[in-house]
Formats: sequence, C-alpha cells, structure tokens
Amino acid sequence: DLILANKVTGSDTGSKLFDDGQLRIQTDDYLYLNAPSVVYAQNDFQVNNNLILARQATDSDTGSKIYDNDQLRIETDDFLYLNAPDTVFTQNDLTVGDDATITDVLTVNGNTVLGNAATDTLTVTAAGTFAGNQVFTGNVTVGDAGTDTLTVVSAATFSGAATFNGNVVLGDAATDTITVNGAVT
Repeated sequence: DLILANKVTGSDTGSKLFDDGQLRIQTDDYLYLNAPSVVYAQNDFQVNNNLILARQATDSDTGSKIYDNDQLRIETDDFLYLNAPDTVFTQNDLTVGDDATITDVLTVNGNTVLGNAATDTLTVTAAGTFAGNQVFTGNVTVGDAGTDTLTVVSAATFSGAATFNGNVVLGDAATDTITVNGAVT
C-alpha cells in the first residue's frame, strides 16, 4: 500500500493507494479530483451510492443528487433544467407526478388524450381555435352565465331535437329570410 501522509503535519491521513486486483484510492474523508479544466473517465464511471452534486461557485451541497434505486432518479430541492441546444427527447412515455407548466408553445403530434376519467376537468382560459371536424360526446354546456354569447359564423346543422329556452332572435335585419320546413306547433 502507498500510505499518504498529511502535507502539513506528516501524520497518517487514513488515505492510501493500493491494488487488490483493482486499483483503489481510499480515504477517510473527501476525495478531490481537481484538474484545471476537465476530469475525464475513458470508459464507464460507476457510483455505488448517491452522486451528490455540489454548487459550482461555492462547492457546497446543493441538495441535488442522482441515484438508482431500481429506477433512475434525479432529485433536486429547487429547479431541474434540461438544457439542450435543440430538442430534449424522451424515448418512451413521460409521466409528470405533479403540475406541469409550459412557458412556450405546446405542440402535440398524433392523437391526444386529456384526462383519464369522466370526472376530470379540462380548463382552457385562453381563446381556442379548432381546425378540422370536432366531435363532442355526452352533454355539452357552453357558457356559465345568461350574459354569455355563443356566436356561430358558419352554417349550423342540428340532427337531433333542439330546445331554446328564453328569448330567441332569428336574423339580425329586416331583409333576412327565415325558412321553416316542417310543422310548427
């Protein structure tokens, strides 16, 4: 064994370099790999416990770590940034266990399912634009107050019975034509 002595006092530090079939560096406190630029690992780099990340400027513990407990975990006590020059890819499903906030345009390609139960609520607070044919199954409520307005700019076809409660205005000018096909009761 190569026993390493304290640089200042010359006493045994508890650190040593030895080979028991594997090259080992052993210390009783911290091991620093301090290169002026980058420390390279030529092949795989294995950590048998948590990989604790230190703050870049102060070298203090950030509360962030990477570990594997049969699931790869990246844990942080503040924000986690995935910063790629173009796109961050997930190969398979992405499950978010809490709220997700998208601060830019959200583009979803392919079929999209929102919610997994009839009791789920979809709230859209922005103006919506729907291109293509839309199908709504079940009851549909438009508006939540008598002062709300539903404007249909294109032709509308009702295949089932239609019930209008309250005042109904047909046309918006005296020159409009109202055609009724069928019996009026």
